[in-house]
Amino acid sequence: THTHTHMRSRLASKEKALEEQAEKRKKEKEEEVANKMAAEEEERKTWIAEAEAVANVQADQVQKKMAAEAVAKTRAAEDEEEEAAARRQAILTEQEAKKKKDDVARNSADVAATAKIDAEAAATVNLKTAVSLNPHSASTEAGVGAAVSAAGRPSFEESGKS
Repeated sequence: THTHTHMRSRLASKEKALEEQAEKRKKEKEEEVANKMAAEEEERKTWIAEAEAVANVQADQVQKKMAAEAVAKTRAAEDEEEEAAARRQAILTEQEAKKKKDDVARNSADVAATAKIDAEAAATVNLKTAVSLNPHSASTEAGVGAAVSAAGRPSFEESGKS
């Protein structure tokens, strides 16, 4: 029975050693799983940080591109406005030149009309003077007729014939 007890004691001791070994393996396995999960979490955090960095760079590029496009559109609008202003100014300048030309033509017509009126008045004065100095002279009548014709009126003889 001593051998029996000894065997039992050895068996209990082996069982205990096996249980301790199984417990140790279980703890190692849990630790390994925990470390693996921690590594995966760290890898995930790194990946997220890298993705955020890439997204920020892309957002900055998009923002810069949009700003450049806005500047280009603003410049184009300013250029269009300058061109429109230049066209308006050209039209105004052309209208002013036409008005000045029309004014000069109108003034020239007025001057010509005034000169004609002045010539007619002078012819009339000359006619009256010639008739009063020598009413029946052939040269007076011819001169008066020419003066009246030059002034655009019927001559002395023509007015007598009517």
